[in-house]
Amino acid sequence: MAIAGESIRIDPNQALQLVVGLPQSPELDSLLARASAEWANHAPDEGVAWTQQIEDKDLRMTITAGVATSMGETDPATAAELALKALPPGRMLDDTVVAIIQRWAQTDPLAAAAWLEKFPEGQLREDAMSSFVKIWSANDIESSTRWIER
Repeated sequence: MAIAGESIRIDPNQALQLVVGLPQSPELDSLLARASAEWANHAPDEGVAWTQQIEDKDLRMTITAGVATSMGETDPATAAELALKALPPGRMLDDTVVAIIQRWAQTDPLAAAAWLEKFPEGQLREDAMSSFVKIWSANDIESSTRWIER
Protein backbone atom coordinates (compact mmCIF):
# COMPACT_ATOMS: atom_id res chain seq x y z
CA MET A 1 0.00 0.00 0.00
CA ALA A 2 2.80 2.43 0.87
CA ILE A 3 4.65 1.82 -2.40
CA ALA A 4 1.43 2.14 -4.38
CA GLY A 5 0.59 5.36 -2.57
CA GLU A 6 3.96 6.85 -3.46
CA SER A 7 3.69 5.81 -7.10
CA ILE A 8 0.29 7.37 -7.77
CA ARG A 9 1.63 10.64 -9.19
CA ILE A 10 4.32 8.95 -11.27
CA ASP A 11 2.31 6.03 -12.65
CA PRO A 12 -1.25 5.68 -11.33
CA ASN A 13 -1.85 2.59 -13.45
CA GLN A 14 1.13 0.88 -11.83
CA ALA A 15 -0.15 1.93 -8.41
CA LEU A 16 -3.45 0.21 -9.14
CA GLN A 17 -1.70 -2.93 -10.34
CA LEU A 18 0.31 -3.09 -7.11
CA VAL A 19 -2.83 -3.33 -4.98
CA VAL A 20 -4.83 -5.80 -7.06
CA GLY A 21 -5.84 -8.66 -4.83
CA LEU A 22 -5.39 -6.88 -1.51
CA PRO A 23 -8.32 -7.29 0.88
CA GLN A 24 -10.90 -4.51 0.79
CA SER A 25 -10.33 -1.79 3.38
CA PRO A 26 -11.00 1.93 3.75
CA GLU A 27 -7.30 2.58 3.07
CA LEU A 28 -7.44 0.57 -0.14
CA ASP A 29 -10.62 2.35 -1.23
CA SER A 30 -8.94 5.71 -0.64
CA LEU A 31 -5.87 4.66 -2.62
CA LEU A 32 -8.06 3.39 -5.47
CA ALA A 33 -9.92 6.70 -5.56
CA ARG A 34 -6.72 8.78 -5.62
CA ALA A 35 -5.01 6.60 -8.22
CA SER A 36 -8.02 6.44 -10.55
CA ALA A 37 -8.54 10.22 -10.36
CA GLU A 38 -4.88 10.77 -11.19
CA TRP A 39 -5.06 8.23 -14.02
CA ALA A 40 -8.12 9.98 -15.44
CA ASN A 41 -6.11 13.23 -15.56
CA HIS A 42 -3.32 11.57 -17.57
CA ALA A 43 -5.38 9.20 -19.73
CA PRO A 44 -9.09 9.92 -19.24
CA ASP A 45 -10.48 7.18 -21.46
CA GLU A 46 -8.33 4.50 -19.83
CA GLY A 47 -9.01 5.74 -16.32
CA VAL A 48 -12.75 5.86 -16.87
CA ALA A 49 -12.77 2.43 -18.51
CA TRP A 50 -10.90 0.95 -15.55
CA THR A 51 -13.29 2.58 -13.10
CA GLN A 52 -16.32 1.06 -14.82
CA GLN A 53 -14.91 -2.45 -14.28
CA ILE A 54 -15.02 -2.19 -10.48
CA GLU A 55 -17.45 -4.85 -9.30
CA ASP A 56 -18.43 -3.29 -5.97
CA LYS A 57 -21.22 -0.90 -6.99
CA ASP A 58 -20.81 1.55 -4.10
CA LEU A 59 -17.05 1.71 -4.55
CA ARG A 60 -17.48 2.12 -8.33
CA MET A 61 -19.85 5.06 -7.79
CA THR A 62 -17.54 6.71 -5.27
CA ILE A 63 -14.52 6.34 -7.52
CA THR A 64 -16.46 7.45 -10.61
CA ALA A 65 -17.53 10.60 -8.75
CA GLY A 66 -13.90 11.31 -7.87
CA VAL A 67 -12.75 10.67 -11.43
CA ALA A 68 -15.43 12.97 -12.85
CA THR A 69 -14.56 15.70 -10.35
CA SER A 70 -10.88 15.38 -11.17
CA MET A 71 -11.59 15.49 -14.91
CA GLY A 72 -13.51 18.70 -14.27
CA GLU A 73 -10.14 20.43 -14.05
CA THR A 74 -9.19 19.64 -17.67
CA ASP A 75 -12.35 18.59 -19.52
CA PRO A 76 -15.42 19.73 -17.60
CA ALA A 77 -17.93 18.98 -20.39
CA THR A 78 -16.83 15.35 -20.59
CA ALA A 79 -16.63 15.14 -16.80
CA ALA A 80 -20.20 16.40 -16.42
CA GLU A 81 -21.48 13.96 -19.02
CA LEU A 82 -19.65 11.10 -17.27
CA ALA A 83 -21.25 12.02 -13.97
CA LEU A 84 -24.72 12.24 -15.48
CA LYS A 85 -24.37 8.90 -17.28
CA ALA A 86 -22.59 6.87 -14.61
CA LEU A 87 -24.03 8.10 -11.32
CA PRO A 88 -27.59 7.54 -10.13
CA PRO A 89 -29.70 10.50 -9.04
CA GLY A 90 -28.94 11.53 -5.50
CA ARG A 91 -26.47 13.29 -3.28
CA MET A 92 -23.33 11.88 -4.93
CA LEU A 93 -24.43 12.99 -8.40
CA ASP A 94 -25.47 16.39 -7.10
CA ASP A 95 -22.18 16.99 -5.28
CA THR A 96 -20.18 15.82 -8.30
CA VAL A 97 -21.99 18.05 -10.80
CA VAL A 98 -21.67 21.08 -8.51
CA ALA A 99 -17.94 20.40 -8.03
CA ILE A 100 -17.46 20.18 -11.80
CA ILE A 101 -19.41 23.39 -12.40
CA GLN A 102 -17.29 25.16 -9.78
CA ARG A 103 -14.12 24.22 -11.65
CA TRP A 104 -15.67 25.05 -15.00
CA ALA A 105 -16.74 28.49 -13.78
CA GLN A 106 -13.09 29.30 -13.10
CA THR A 107 -11.74 28.16 -16.46
CA ASP A 108 -14.48 28.80 -19.03
CA PRO A 109 -17.55 30.43 -17.52
CA LEU A 110 -19.29 31.03 -20.87
CA ALA A 111 -19.12 27.33 -21.77
CA ALA A 112 -20.28 26.41 -18.28
CA ALA A 113 -23.16 28.86 -18.58
CA ALA A 114 -24.19 27.41 -21.94
CA TRP A 115 -24.15 23.90 -20.50
CA LEU A 116 -26.17 24.95 -17.46
CA GLU A 117 -28.77 26.69 -19.62
CA LYS A 118 -29.55 23.33 -21.26
CA PHE A 119 -29.66 21.44 -17.97
CA PRO A 120 -33.12 20.20 -16.93
CA GLU A 121 -35.08 22.19 -14.37
CA GLY A 122 -34.84 20.96 -10.80
CA GLN A 123 -32.95 21.24 -7.55
CA LEU A 124 -29.65 20.06 -9.03
CA ARG A 125 -29.79 22.78 -11.67
CA GLU A 126 -30.60 25.39 -9.05
CA ASP A 127 -27.72 24.25 -6.81
CA ALA A 128 -25.26 24.14 -9.71
CA MET A 129 -26.45 27.52 -10.99
CA SER A 130 -26.12 29.14 -7.57
CA SER A 131 -22.59 27.82 -7.08
CA PHE A 132 -21.65 28.80 -10.62
CA VAL A 133 -22.91 32.38 -10.27
CA LYS A 134 -21.08 32.86 -6.95
CA ILE A 135 -17.77 31.81 -8.44
CA TRP A 136 -18.18 33.61 -11.74
CA SER A 137 -19.32 36.85 -10.13
CA ALA A 138 -16.36 36.75 -7.74
CA ASN A 139 -14.04 36.58 -10.76
CA ASP A 140 -15.92 38.73 -13.27
CA ILE A 141 -18.87 40.67 -11.87
CA GLU A 142 -19.54 42.55 -15.10
CA SER A 143 -19.88 39.52 -17.41
CA SER A 144 -21.77 37.47 -14.86
CA THR A 145 -24.22 40.31 -14.24
CA ARG A 146 -24.92 40.64 -17.97
CA TRP A 147 -25.52 36.90 -18.20
CA ILE A 148 -27.86 36.91 -15.21
CA GLU A 149 -29.82 39.84 -16.65
CA ARG A 150 -30.15 38.06 -19.98
